[in-house]
Amino acid sequence: MKKGRYIAGSFAIVCLIALLIVSVVKYQQLSKTVEEQEKKIEMLQEENALLHDENWNLNQHRMKEVAE
Repeated sequence: MKKGRYIAGSFAIVCLIALLIVSVVKYQQLSKTVEEQEKKIEMLQEENALLHDENWNLNQHRMKEVAE
């Protein structure tokens, strides 16, 4: 009876360790994904700012043309 309890306890510990390893790996993957998404957001914000400036400059140029 003690041998069965020992085997069951060992199996439970092995399962917990495996679950911990899987959780750590998944967390690392998700962290990498979040970092990649943050970089993409930053790049898109920079591109948006450049396009906004370009649009503003074009509008200023058109307003000067209309005023003339």
